[in-house]
Formats: sequence, structure tokens, C-alpha cells
Amino acid sequence: MQIPVGTALAVFSHRLLKRGTPSRFARGALISGNAGGSAASIVIPSVVAFDGRALGASYVFNNLIVKASYVQYKVAGSFNDRVYSGGASYHITPALNVDAGVWYTHDGNHSTNHSVMASTGVEYALSKATMIYGQVGFVNNHGAMHTGLSVNNALNEVTGTTSGVNVGIRHMF
Repeated sequence: MQIPVGTALAVFSHRLLKRGTPSRFARGALISGNAGGSAASIVIPSVVAFDGRALGASYVFNNLIVKASYVQYKVAGSFNDRVYSGGASYHITPALNVDAGVWYTHDGNHSTNHSVMASTGVEYALSKATMIYGQVGFVNNHGAMHTGLSVNNALNEVTGTTSGVNVGIRHMF
């Protein structure tokens, strides 16, 4: 069965209400794309066979959001990465949010290749349009795995442990 890239096989969002209790939400999705097909159907120009799947869920209880996901990226003649992740976000006040996450990546082709990444952050809204933030993260790579902390030219870190910290201010216009 050929499924176009990004086709959602199952998506749910359910609000759980009981008289006299706070609102609760459960959300989830299962996406399978391009099974046995070609990566040529996506924007990146390629004819290499590609298979991708994603399964995720989150649960919202008042100010707490708990999330988990599984993603598989399989490219013919190349990598077969499986990423397991979990995390949480908690609004301490309407202006103050803390969050944390953990990601474990495993190469299905070579069991010695794996990485563990973790991060935590805090955001404080100064106004509706301005926010200050800080975050810290680390990644520990094993074997030929080269997971990085940043999407800005730092996706390929060396084997071993890398850590990073940043703080900033964000203004939305």
C-alpha cells in the first residue's frame, strides 16, 4: 500500500470532562509516509527510496502537558534511525513556563550507533509580544551517531558529549 508523504492514518483529539473536575485533553497522531516509495515526491530532489513513520501523543491536564513520540527515518542504502522521545511542559503562572525533554536515537542498521539528548528550558512573558527565555541541553553520541544540538549548521556533532546553553529575548511583531 502506497501512502503519500504526510498522510495521517489516525489522528485524535479528545476532551475529557467530568462534572466538577478540571479540563483534560488527550491528543495523538500516527503518520506513515512514502512506504516503499521514493523521496522524489517531496521537495528535496532525490530518487532514493525513503520510508518514514511517526507516532505521537500528548496529554493535557490543567497547566501540565506530557508528550511522547516515536519516529522512524529509513533511507535506502543509508541510515535507519528510530527516535523515541518524551517530555513535559508546565505553566507555573500564565507568564512562566518550564519544559524538558529527552530523545533517544538508535540506528537500526548498527546497534552501536545511538545517542541520548536532553534539554530543559524556561520562558517568561514580559508582555503578549515579548518573552525572555533560557535553555540548556546536552547530547551524548556513541558509535557513528552524530546528533547535534542546533539546527543552525551544528547537526553533526562528534562522538562523545556536547552541551550548550543559550538565553535570549524574543519579540513578535
